[in-house]
Amino acid sequence: ACSREDRLKIVSNCLAKLEEAFPDAPTIQSTAFMGSCDPFEVLEVLALGVDTVETSLPYVMTRQSLALAVSCEGQAGPETSAVNLRDSAFARDQGPLVNGC
Repeated sequence: ACSREDRLKIVSNCLAKLEEAFPDAPTIQSTAFMGSCDPFEVLEVLALGVDTVETSLPYVMTRQSLALAVSCEGQAGPETSAVNLRDSAFARDQGPLVNGC
């Protein structure tokens, strides 16, 4: 399996090759990335110029009653986790999933 960094290099190289091969192509042509289950990777490929991302992450998380909690800085780290919304601790809790947000 490719690492996240390898996949991002591949996407970047493919987009550059497409631009080289078709410099006069209409800008309405879309590019797609398939198979990502990492929300930060999704943001990175969108920043590279990909238009559409196919991922099963929202479906899988919804089926498992999970919410993605990301730090306010938007960086992966200790504040990034999947929160089980069926946990009784959230039954009456009206606060944010991530402290400080």
